[in-house]
Amino acid sequence: MAGKMVTAPQTATTPADPGKRRLLKAAAALTATATLGSYGRTWAAAADKIRIGYIGPKTGPFAPFTEADDFIIEQVRKSLAGGLKVGDKTYEVEILARDDQSSPDRQSNLAA
Repeated sequence: MAGKMVTAPQTATTPADPGKRRLLKAAAALTATATLGSYGRTWAAAADKIRIGYIGPKTGPFAPFTEADDFIIEQVRKSLAGGLKVGDKTYEVEILARDDQSSPDRQSNLAA
């Protein structure tokens, strides 16, 4: 066995199927259009209020990690008191803060 070199087997590589590539590009374009298209903007612009939800552990064993959250949320509310201007329109911003009681089950119920 001395002097005999072992090499990995050679595999043939084929270029990617152009039809599959076109299909993936078309699917990506369709998804982007549906997500970011004019329909999405019209739907989002229908409301005059932007609601932002925050879920954090105000009580329970993880509460000490969020002691500053009330202060920070209040500062954000103050800075957005006049609304948020997007394009030519100003939207009222409402921040909803909820206590998840350090429970993953409660987090999912509040988020739903």
